[in-house]
Amino acid sequence: MTVEAGAAEPMRVLFVDDDPGYLRAVRRLLRPGAAVELLVAGDGDTARRIVETDPPDLIVLDVYMPDLDGIEYCRRLKGNERTEHSVVVVVSAAMTAVLEHAARDAGATRALDKVADLDELFRIIRNHRPLPRIDGRPSGTRPRHLDPLALADQIASKLASAFDGWIDLAGATAAAQRGLDLRLRQIVFNYVSNAYRF
Repeated sequence: MTVEAGAAEPMRVLFVDDDPGYLRAVRRLLRPGAAVELLVAGDGDTARRIVETDPPDLIVLDVYMPDLDGIEYCRRLKGNERTEHSVVVVVSAAMTAVLEHAARDAGATRALDKVADLDELFRIIRNHRPLPRIDGRPSGTRPRHLDPLALADQIASKLASAFDGWIDLAGATAAAQRGLDLRLRQIVFNYVSNAYRF
């Protein structure tokens, strides 16, 4: 599981995590020569300085840090015109459906378990194409409605809503309903990401 060279211009990826072991593993997995400029921040102040100086193309943000609430910071990034087009992936060692929902509501593209979903995280990094930069920041020229991750999420939400009435009639438990919703999202995401080669 390494990220190989792909694009001519390196994509700037910021990992924000207070776990030095995790950051070391990420550095090791991102091979030298990969088309990724890896930036790391072990605390909120460092992350904010990096983002304010030159917003990265993709930000991998831990939910729980001593001086930073990852979900609230994601919301701020998405509400700032300098960083609204940066892709944000929220990670946690204890990812739950509630955290995933909160991350999506805050504007995160994905919410992943930082250990169990490491392959998926590196697939996202490997396949992401940075937006053209204007004035040192992603320009946002890729239309949001063509983002395959967002499209997959929209389709899955509509499918889940359509099935809610049927599930209620069948007497399914709330846990079963959440499980079906997550499974639908996974199926649709896989279909759309393969179709778009994301």
